[in-house]
Amino acid sequence: MQMNIRRLGAEDARAFRELRLEGLKMHPEAFGASFDDELAQPLERAAARLAENVVLGGFDAAGALQGIIGLRREKAAKIRHRAGI
Repeated sequence: MQMNIRRLGAEDARAFRELRLEGLKMHPEAFGASFDDELAQPLERAAARLAENVVLGGFDAAGALQGIIGLRREKAAKIRHRAGI
């Protein structure tokens, strides 16, 4: 399967949120957030998350989002040289 990988933007917020919710529901142990908490968040929160962080998405040939990976940089002065995947 060929994948197109690119940085996600605000226009991808709905697909990002749906895929994240699917992951939270199927594999809750892999996340710090809970499905119910994430479900309660508005779509605008997903768009803000994409704007604040580097999130890459893998799209299939039909253009459907199949996978995501994010990079979040720490904000505190002493540790802002660190980032987490």
